[in-house]
Amino acid sequence: MLDNTEAIYIDKVESLSTSIRLVSKVGKEISLYCSGVGKALLSHMSDEEISKIFENSDIRKHTDNTCTTLEQLMEKIQYTRKSGFALDEEENEVGVVCVAVAIKDFENKYNYAISISTSKQRITNQKINLFASYLLDAKKEIEKQIFNDGFKTGK
Repeated sequence: MLDNTEAIYIDKVESLSTSIRLVSKVGKEISLYCSGVGKALLSHMSDEEISKIFENSDIRKHTDNTCTTLEQLMEKIQYTRKSGFALDEEENEVGVVCVAVAIKDFENKYNYAISISTSKQRITNQKINLFASYLLDAKKEIEKQIFNDGFKTGK
């Protein structure tokens, strides 16, 4: 869920087939500039809005891959806008890759995102594309439920 310069985890599902556990947890904030969900949300904002959010963020280099300049972030945003999904390739947490997409709410605003995270050791370009496909399909279904099943007016 979007909250100024951060996203807040409102739900999390752990894998049943692996012992890998990530540091994300419900209620935890994560910076927009260095996370998959953050870049997914930012990609639906104007460049001016992104610049303002970046300027108001507490920019920290979490890993060697963390974007610490607006120029680096905007390159990632352009990729996200073109591909339809965002990537976090060890930018927030060493050894973790995240694929994410933003979702419209009932007011037609991108305030939410969903993602799949996994170990860098387990990921390939083919898996990134597969995860992106799963997420884009889920996005379509969620938005269909929101807009076609009576939630559009908030009722």
